[in-house]
Amino acid sequence: MKRIKTGISNLDLILEGGLPIYSVNIISGHPGTGKTILSQQIIFKNATPQNKALCLTTLSEPTMKMIRYQEGFSFFQPNKVGDSVFFTDIGLVIRKKGLDETINFIMEKVKEIEPSFITIDSFKAIHDLAQTEMEMRKFIYDLSVKLSSWKITTFLIGEYQEVEISTEPEFAIADGIIYLEHNLGTRNLRVLKMRGTGYMSGNHFYFIDKNGINLFPHKVEVKRKEIKEVSVKTGILELDQLLGGELPFNSVTLLSGITGVGKTILSSQFLYNGATMYNQKGIAFHYEEHPDEFYKKMRNFGWDFQRLEEEGKLKVVYTSFTDLNIDEHLSQVKELISRFEPVRVVFDSIPALMHQIGRDEYLVGNKIGELLNLLKGLGCTPILITRSNVDISEFKEDSLVDNIIILRDYKQEEKRKRSIEVYKTRGGRHVMGEHRMQITDQGIRLFYTSPVRIKREVLKTVSFSPLDGLLKKEFPFSTSWLVLGDTDIGKSIFVYQFLWQGLRKGESAIYIGTDEPIENTRENLGAFGFVTTPFERENRLILIDGFSPASDEHYYISDRTDMEEFIHIISSALSKVKKPCRVAFDSLASIAINYSKDEFVKLIYEKNRTLQQEDVVLMDSYLSQTLEKDELYNLTNTYDFRIDLYFGEEKAGVPKRYIRLKKVSGRAYDPRPFPYTIKVGEGIIVDKEFYKGG
Repeated sequence: MKRIKTGISNLDLILEGGLPIYSVNIISGHPGTGKTILSQQIIFKNATPQNKALCLTTLSEPTMKMIRYQEGFSFFQPNKVGDSVFFTDIGLVIRKKGLDETINFIMEKVKEIEPSFITIDSFKAIHDLAQTEMEMRKFIYDLSVKLSSWKITTFLIGEYQEVEISTEPEFAIADGIIYLEHNLGTRNLRVLKMRGTGYMSGNHFYFIDKNGINLFPHKVEVKRKEIKEVSVKTGILELDQLLGGELPFNSVTLLSGITGVGKTILSSQFLYNGATMYNQKGIAFHYEEHPDEFYKKMRNFGWDFQRLEEEGKLKVVYTSFTDLNIDEHLSQVKELISRFEPVRVVFDSIPALMHQIGRDEYLVGNKIGELLNLLKGLGCTPILITRSNVDISEFKEDSLVDNIIILRDYKQEEKRKRSIEVYKTRGGRHVMGEHRMQITDQGIRLFYTSPVRIKREVLKTVSFSPLDGLLKKEFPFSTSWLVLGDTDIGKSIFVYQFLWQGLRKGESAIYIGTDEPIENTRENLGAFGFVTTPFERENRLILIDGFSPASDEHYYISDRTDMEEFIHIISSALSKVKKPCRVAFDSLASIAINYSKDEFVKLIYEKNRTLQQEDVVLMDSYLSQTLEKDELYNLTNTYDFRIDLYFGEEKAGVPKRYIRLKKVSGRAYDPRPFPYTIKVGEGIIVDKEFYKGG
């Protein structure tokens, strides 16, 4: 079927390509709904010197008045008036000569101008002047027959009520009926009939501005386009691990949680990381928070969204939920995403987006489904934020999304804590369960460490001079060592030396200090001949401050009573250094005072289990006097090796220092005590000849 374009893009979409040519169409609706504007917009789009338009006005609005009002619209082209668009007032003919002469007058004009289009505005005025219903029926029939022989597309405009559509004779001869209404501040257009073609039924929102009618279909459709799949990592290492590596490309993620739990921060971090780490463009659609306030909050995390917008990497689109029409907005979403082509999209939030719909669950479900289909078709990977609480079933359309991430908060020992759970992923590759989460000055931090399988047959071995000869065989990485000792026995020096020798062999090292600020540790190491700066610059040495809760160090433990943070910080540092790596904790005594005996043993067990890897060796120091016999026994069982440093017999009034291996799993060793001395620049020197010749 041959069609004419209306010039209103979304109306052509609703009409599946445009109006059938040579059709008779009635544009009806209450006064002030924009009927004349719609018809004139179509006329000025299509009228040319070869396809002229004849616009007939009746009693309702004089010709000059109509032209004067249309001049304010951008579609109005004054050069077409008198050239391809001709206005004629037939009101006087109707009043003086009646309907029969009116038809003759109209046909004379048709012969004179030979138009391709005719509008009669208002046709309802003619209806009201007819003496009888029969006279009106005859007028309508005669006019339609005469016009059809001239191959004219006709528009009859009238202030008809919806109930009149089924009773008035003019609607019987109409090929198309378009109804406009304005109710409670909202304008809607409906196609009630279109002979010979399909169309999109239902209410379609529109508004009127200087461009004329702006129409938005109630159902936004998009043809799926083939897009090359890309990796969509969140850029939060632990979250990507929980997700099984990344978010599936072109999947839809629902991010759920109560107010203040961190949803906006997490979704913004997803966008920011995409732009800065993976060179992927993103759009954030916000409905509650103004961009100026959003930019300010994001700067607190070091994220400059304004700069990234200027660079064309991100867009922040704000529409107040109080002013939002869902159909109009979905059309805008389609246009923006199609034009900008982002990989990542965030909607913050879905309840705000659906605010104007109210509590109509059926309509909300339809619109969410429409949004998801739209986003799938556009080839992006979106996150939709909802304010649902712990029970995800509050979000009625959870079955439509591919992935669900739930953020929760809870109270533990008078402290408010947050957790994250990957509840569902497409393909089910995710890690189950809840995991601790923190909001830091760098964004979201997760307390999760991916388990590492240890391949026993390929383990590297560790060399450490104080133990040479005491062990009958070199000990491997993937083991844990407990160093027990008296006060001032040299435990810290033993730990320093252990790390230092590894660094000099090309290995990496991590030191966790809990007895003093890390800056003091650097000074002590330097005084002993162990200079840390070159290794820190090479990222082969990381010093973690476990003493100062508000340290200036990059790595620090803010809460020594928080077991999960404790393990996570060390795991995070371990993931940043090359392997093999030596990890030392100096000392555990400062941590133990925050826990019961059982809790502390559980903590150490979990730490060793989590951090033990095939190319990592662990060493912890502990003040021996603070341990009771049963606690010492339980603690020793969590390690592979135990070394005791203690004072023995005096020599010239000075107690002699001794080292003794108390436990070595799976290795032969010398269990005898050996004396040792401490030398600046070298560390602990064991007298391994002590028993020779004796």
